[in-house]
Amino acid sequence: MPVDEQRSVEEQILAYLERCATDGSSFTKSRHIADELDISVKRVGTIMATLEADSTAVHIHRWGGGSDGITWYIETGSDSRNNGAST
Repeated sequence: MPVDEQRSVEEQILAYLERCATDGSSFTKSRHIADELDISVKRVGTIMATLEADSTAVHIHRWGGGSDGITWYIETGSDSRNNGAST
């Protein structure tokens, strides 16, 4: 996949996450992101793992996963890195 296309999808996912976490934090599933953005769940999972490690605008934490898919905890705001949902 071209680098520009990858960045575009990352930006779309970040925008989606920011909309979901309008109150500062939220939970979402990879499949919900995939449905909303019309991309594969596998691609969402790959990009979310990258964003979890690299994103500074949105704090992303893998909350759980099972037969119903991966759940992500999303937190926005200037202090999101200090108040994450670490377990």
